[in-house]
Amino acid sequence: MATQKPIGASQSSATPLPEIKAQPLDPELAAAQVQGQAKQAAAKASDGASGKLTIPTEGGKPVVGKANAGKGVRSIAQIEADMDATRARLEDTLTEIQTQLSPRNIMDREVARVRGFFVDEYGAVRPDHVAMVGGAVVGSVVLIWGVRRLTR
Repeated sequence: MATQKPIGASQSSATPLPEIKAQPLDPELAAAQVQGQAKQAAAKASDGASGKLTIPTEGGKPVVGKANAGKGVRSIAQIEADMDATRARLEDTLTEIQTQLSPRNIMDREVARVRGFFVDEYGAVRPDHVAMVGGAVVGSVVLIWGVRRLTR
């Protein structure tokens, strides 16, 4: 009986897959990232750092804060680009939340939900659902009428 290798098993003649980078959905964010990458490349070339990150020091000890952890030194332009991209994402998120929570949209969603309960995808009324709700209403009215009649 022949054995099969599982899918994705490494072979000696197989070439490694290229690294795939996630692309941002926001075009402004993408432009800011490209500008930041170009500025980083220019800074590395002018510094002669040959790809190494520099860590700021004070008194011979490295100074790494929470906002700067693992990122090395960033220029003011890079920080401003990050802030602008974050601000744009925040604005989009707030606009989306505001749109979803507007009274008109809430009402439209609820009306669609109720219609979806009473009407099928072809536009026909669902008699079983109408009967179920009708029975609940009639039962409630009879119960209230009976309780009032007993308490008089």
